[in-house]
Amino acid sequence: MNKNNIGEVTIKSKEYPNGKLKEMIYYNNGKEIAKKIFDIKNNIVKNTGKIPNGLIKEYYESGKLWIEWNYKDDKQEGISRIYNENGEIAIIETYKKGIKINSKNV
Repeated sequence: MNKNNIGEVTIKSKEYPNGKLKEMIYYNNGKEIAKKIFDIKNNIVKNTGKIPNGLIKEYYESGKLWIEWNYKDDKQEGISRIYNENGEIAIIETYKKGIKINSKNV
């Protein structure tokens, strides 16, 4: 459980055919709690619900962990870790108020 005493929060993403992000849907124990919809230029056009503060996880289709994001006030904050399919950390990113300020390949 994260700091909010709620179950694991996960993300499912969908992409446009060109690979750009189309939407991010946030779930808590399988129930949708928030959604961000993007236009083809990656601008947020609709934002519903509230993303809880704390750790959010996104998984590969295989079920293995892909990304761990930290959120605060509906924005990425602090260190995020991106894993490869072997479960090893591949990239570490740092965010401040939703803006990426550092990215490092491991």
